[in-house]
Amino acid sequence: PICYSFCTLLFPESKHTMFVCQALLTAVSFGCTSVKVHGEGLPPVTLRTMELGAPPGLMNWRYSWYPVGQSNYGNNSFGYFALESGDKSVYADGMNEVGLSVSALTFRESVYQPTPSKKDKKAHPELPYRFLLQYLLGSAANTSHAIQLVNDVTVTKGGQEIPELYVHWSITDKYNTSYILEYVKGEAVWHKDLLGVLTNDPDYSWHISNLNNFVALSPYLPNAGPFVGDIPNKNAFGTNLLGLPGDLSPPARFVRMFYLREFAMSRNYPTTLSESISLATGLANTVHIIKGVVGKDANSTAPEATYWSVLKIPALRQVYFRSYEDMQWRLVDISKLSGSKKQWSHYVETGAEGIKNITGQLLE
Repeated sequence: PICYSFCTLLFPESKHTMFVCQALLTAVSFGCTSVKVHGEGLPPVTLRTMELGAPPGLMNWRYSWYPVGQSNYGNNSFGYFALESGDKSVYADGMNEVGLSVSALTFRESVYQPTPSKKDKKAHPELPYRFLLQYLLGSAANTSHAIQLVNDVTVTKGGQEIPELYVHWSITDKYNTSYILEYVKGEAVWHKDLLGVLTNDPDYSWHISNLNNFVALSPYLPNAGPFVGDIPNKNAFGTNLLGLPGDLSPPARFVRMFYLREFAMSRNYPTTLSESISLATGLANTVHIIKGVVGKDANSTAPEATYWSVLKIPALRQVYFRSYEDMQWRLVDISKLSGSKKQWSHYVETGAEGIKNITGQLLE
């Protein structure tokens, strides 16, 4: 299981490795946000953030390239770029060389399929959920192919008994076809991703219904009164967003992403890719979690924070990412990596501060 793989690194000689691991992971908290932005005639841009509080093995995130035939799960037909934990036990995001993008976001309510019998395994082989992201990136050419591949296997919890690590997936291809996959009551549930927003629990259908509770929000300033003299009057901006949830819970982030994106695009629709990226970056900043602001759990081993964010443009096969300390976007052009046979892996956090000193230029 995922938890055992990194706990054996931390406690290789312990007889109670799994016990220690479960004790540590009671404090794991993954909060993730995904939102899509697009302009007329422009390739869609998908923003995804990763927030977590977890043991050290999961904290030192890496970005890696897996050439054809060199995946750590199966014999991959496509090379792919992945964001993974430092111990390579958790794969959170990625894109392959033909533009299929997969994001895994925490979904603790997941109930995966039961382990198949020996007879059923021949028709629908078992695939532990923690390997689904690598499997799709390495094998699927588009979302239709991904659906077929998922339906041909049995996705199980694979011995993983810790819901804090359960996930659902957002799957998008270069043709801007996007689906959300959840496992509810032991069955695969596919949602056509019409909203372009995903966070965590509860399930996707609940979040859609919850948006109806915020219909009083508006892209325009309210115009009530005045009733007594000039009271009340509009003496401040931003009151159109009164009632927009500002906390960091999954329901609040879902509502915030949906309404802020829609309001922004209704008034300032992106006309260039640069404007789409700027809008996605602005949305990322509204859910950025600062270390120390999330309520502390008694068993917490690390502060929950936004340790990295990623922008993906499947149509161009481009991935941009930034880290908590270095907020400068770094571009990986997967179209230029396609065919590369060199496998590599680097840490997301490098110690760089993302600050450019221009004083010398000003003195020239």
